Amino acid sequence: NETSRRILRASGRASKATGASVIVHPGFGADALFQHADDLMEGGAEPSRIVMGHLDMFHDMDAIRRLAEMGVMLEYDAFGMEGTNLGDVGGQPVHLPTDTETIGRLAQLIEWGYGDRLVIAHDVCRKSHLTGYGGNGYAHIIESIVPRMRGRGFSEDDIRRILVENPARVLTFT
Repeated sequence: NETSRRILRASGRASKATGASVIVHPGFGADALFQHADDLMEGGAEPSRIVMGHLDMFHDMDAIRRLAEMGVMLEYDAFGMEGTNLGDVGGQPVHLPTDTETIGRLAQLIEWGYGDRLVIAHDVCRKSHLTGYGGNGYAHIIESIVPRMRGRGFSEDDIRRILVENPARVLTFT
């Protein structure tokens, strides 16, 4: 809606003025990804300062590739929520992929040359996500995902880029 678009353009102006990155949790549908990025850039945000989150739920890798080609940072942030069904949006079921599927998508993006645009997280935001309440907890990426990335053939440079270098670059004010 127009209010959201105005907020995104204002966020783009703030990013330009401060050098801060903008992290977006987009609406569903590939068109939302591009509309949000376009609105932020229209406001003046540099594509490399835009972090498009929740990409786990977007299964169209061609759309993700187009987003990467724009220079936007790509965030896969639902590790540990394998197969979670988020309900229906616009009559379409929305579910999160398995960690294995997400690792495969990261491998594809690295193969395409976009390793410098990747950041990952696990969106631990509820009590049920904590280990004491049956969830995977805060250490899931380090204890479970990184070993699986190594097993999948990710280089130590790839892992360092995703876990350290890319976040350091995008979270630093420019």
